Amino acid sequence: MATRLAPLVLAIGVLAIGRSAVSASAGEQPEPDLKAELIERFTRFVDWESLPETMMICVVGDTPIKAQLQKIARRQTIKGRRARVLTVVAEDVADCQVVLIAGEDPDQLHAVLARTNGRPILSISESPGAAAAGTIINLYLEDQHVRFEINTSAAKHARLTLRSKLLKLARIVGGETSAP
Repeated sequence: MATRLAPLVLAIGVLAIGRSAVSASAGEQPEPDLKAELIERFTRFVDWESLPETMMICVVGDTPIKAQLQKIARRQTIKGRRARVLTVVAEDVADCQVVLIAGEDPDQLHAVLARTNGRPILSISESPGAAAAGTIINLYLEDQHVRFEINTSAAKHARLTLRSKLLKLARIVGGETSAP
């Protein structure tokens, strides 16, 4: 299947990534790079009540996505702000605006979710069942495509507004599909 990277990169206003999927097949952009681009794109469709001068994107665990996130943060602003990408432990996520929970360790997932609970932190994971467990956005592979699901109840509890353009492309878990 032809790459869906061009629509991903070019269709900022619509987040046109082919019905919530981006090809992760061999010979195309590597999966970690695609996931990092998606994470940056997600921030464009999430509204926080307020943001600090520097957008803190925290990574809990080891993942090759971090290196690409760092490249993105060096070349552009995120939400109109400088961005820093840091590796942190679950106990240190309170000052993050975005937290990527790497890997599939359920103890790590629950430790992060316990500390982000009710805080305006966009939690993103890549673990089966993570959205149902309370992560706001979960990335997963299906038919060699990166897809995502959104827990709208978790987003509401975090006081984050997810725009309808993002919700239309996601599989919804744990809540309603309506948004501004």
